[in-house]
Amino acid sequence: MGTKRWLAAVFVSVLIIALLVILLFQAGADDRLVASMLPGLEKRFGARITYREMDASLTAVTIEDVAVYPQSGQHPFVVIERLVVNVRIGPLLFGDLEITGLKLDGLEARMGDRVEGASFADWLALSKRTSRFGDSATGDGSDPSNTALPEIYLTSSRMKIDNGRFHLGVQGISGWIGSDKRTALDIDQYDLRHLNRPLFKGTTATIQLQPDKQLITASLEQPQFELLASSERVAHLLTDARDVLRLSTDQPTPEPAEASDAGTDTAAAVEPADPRNRTSDDSWKRLFETYDIRLAISEASGKVINADKPSRVLTIDDVTAKVTSVDKKEIAIRANGSLPGTNAAWGLGVTWPLAGDPKLVLEVPDLPLHTIGELLMDNDVVQWNSATADGKITVAFLKQGRQLGLTGRLAVSGLGIHHERLAAAPLLGFDVNADYKVTYDRQEKVFHLERFLLSRGLARLTLRGDVAIEKKALDLTLSLPPTPCQHLLRAVPPEMATRISDVRLDGQMALDLRMAVDSTDPEATTLEVDLDNRCRFADMGKIPAPNYFRGPFSYTAYTETGDSLRLVTGPGTDRWAPLMAISPYVIEALMTTEDGKFWRHKGVTVPELRRAIELNLKKDALRHGASTITMQLAKNLFLTRERTVARKLQELFMVWYLETNFTKEEILELYLNAIEFGPSVYGIHDAAIHYFGRAPIELNTIESVYLIRRLPNPVTRHRSYERGKVSKRELASLHRVLLRMLERNRLTKQEYDQALTQEIVFFKEGDPWPSQRRPVVRLVPGDSAFGSIDEAPEGDMGENDEASAETPF
Repeated sequence: MGTKRWLAAVFVSVLIIALLVILLFQAGADDRLVASMLPGLEKRFGARITYREMDASLTAVTIEDVAVYPQSGQHPFVVIERLVVNVRIGPLLFGDLEITGLKLDGLEARMGDRVEGASFADWLALSKRTSRFGDSATGDGSDPSNTALPEIYLTSSRMKIDNGRFHLGVQGISGWIGSDKRTALDIDQYDLRHLNRPLFKGTTATIQLQPDKQLITASLEQPQFELLASSERVAHLLTDARDVLRLSTDQPTPEPAEASDAGTDTAAAVEPADPRNRTSDDSWKRLFETYDIRLAISEASGKVINADKPSRVLTIDDVTAKVTSVDKKEIAIRANGSLPGTNAAWGLGVTWPLAGDPKLVLEVPDLPLHTIGELLMDNDVVQWNSATADGKITVAFLKQGRQLGLTGRLAVSGLGIHHERLAAAPLLGFDVNADYKVTYDRQEKVFHLERFLLSRGLARLTLRGDVAIEKKALDLTLSLPPTPCQHLLRAVPPEMATRISDVRLDGQMALDLRMAVDSTDPEATTLEVDLDNRCRFADMGKIPAPNYFRGPFSYTAYTETGDSLRLVTGPGTDRWAPLMAISPYVIEALMTTEDGKFWRHKGVTVPELRRAIELNLKKDALRHGASTITMQLAKNLFLTRERTVARKLQELFMVWYLETNFTKEEILELYLNAIEFGPSVYGIHDAAIHYFGRAPIELNTIESVYLIRRLPNPVTRHRSYERGKVSKRELASLHRVLLRMLERNRLTKQEYDQALTQEIVFFKEGDPWPSQRRPVVRLVPGDSAFGSIDEAPEGDMGENDEASAETPF
């Protein structure tokens, strides 16, 4: 037999024997595979595996409906519609299993009870076991070749994760994982939610893992995002993210989940997280420390929604972002984008240390504010059309998100503001700069202002202190460094300085003011003012010169309905009553009820302001004011009846004008001759005639008190005159004023007793004139009307204080 024929015979014999062996093996292959493969896999993964059907061929094992469970758990890690295990023929002939590749079709990974998946802790334990595959040693003494990771191919796979705070759904995962752990995956669709609110979704994403380069890269094309604009929401989001990713070894106690907004599943949003998901394992942290992670986002778009008013939405387009783990010590996010319909660009940077708290930096160079105005505030208050903002804002999430640190600068220009309590006309083109360092405690609801510098033009104010929102308390210090007075004047918007816009000042002013208020302890209210006012008039502009009021002059008075009257008075006119021609009891009553410290203050009284704040806190209402005689005169001579910040600012300026250019006697004389005592009844001369048919010098004590008690509501308190008699209740009120005058030594006991016997007899048009009285002469000589006797106690403005309750604005 030739050599070739011999070799052919041997080959055919061996082939026949091999086929017989294969056929014999195949008859029990499924059972043998179950007996040999599954226990080994379960031991390696620390899991139990179930399946519905298995089919073995010469080169592959196909398993249908596979599920992998934790050793002690009811919910699976993964379920697989079809698992194909590729094996080598040689070892299989001798009963050994050597896997060369896996193909998973329809794999679904699950994490969290809400998606009927294994817990986060079980997944972390599984990841530790699988991470050893392909390493040089397994750690359990087995042969490394037996633990090498085979080629894995994924088709039509998906993933669901829900830990009670975050929900992630991923569809259409396909790709491969190499034996060297190199990974390439494509994703068709993904959706990330926080507390059942949409957060991030998109189509088309790729992920690549390169262990040899310690690099993970991912890219997202045209994703959509949605964010609720609220510091509380953002802080909660970052706290939860840090907790899930284990980026800090100091694990905080999570806050209760917030209820979702309208249109979401509230019950799902507030359900607490599975406590099994909380673990001290820091596998994620090790991942970030081991690999450089790079995420590229291109052409993203989305919206930011006002958390309080969901109808207010800001749309953002063309967002590009890069996420990297810098030097394997922190995660860095850099993003930029634009607003629809504008050329405006913004930049965002986030740094997230692996063992610390995240910090966010937002830069807005010349950002048109009309695009975000609706998100911030009602348009009927703020006009954004011409407004721009330029600045840099840094937000640090401190102490595991329990505190927010705000630092930066912001310049706003071209802003329009219209509010009825601010000014009668809208503020147009308003500019302001802010430089601040503020900490907000989310648990205590307290703002701590380490520095809050406001500047407008060349004027600068600094605020420092604390503001407690829920406790309705504050302790603030306001500081104005020595500043030229003209700079301060120009810092007031023109719409709020209509009467003083053309005034020019010399000199400078400095101010330190501290206010401490606690609604739970009104008596502890503190108000301290240190004012160094060295301002001087260089040009009074449209303000009348002081001599204008030392002869006949005209001024505009306003009725309760807003109508204006042009009145003429002043020395030399019939309606003018010199101070010495006015009953001294009028002045004594005025000092008692309206302004007990008139002779000592310079137009504003700090103790009375503090007392008014205290009383308003006690009654939880703005019922008490601290308006002095000089303030009332400034309002009546120069200003309208509008109750705005603008009027109050100008009123304070005119108070300074009066106190600077007139004596106290001149101010008092002007006041009594200009103030309203009843409907269209202005000045003490007309009032004495209107009510009693007498000259001001003839008024007795009870008549003087009655006239002063018409203030500051002369129209309302005119009703007793209209009725023709004083009620018992009102008479008792007048007698209380008399008693107060006695207690303050403004009446002698004899004058007091005599006043109690006096009656109010009104004079009506057509009545005969009453018989003329002798001018009132004090029974005890003295000039108490001009401040030589004891004045009101500290903090006591007078009997009419509550009735004169004009609120600050």
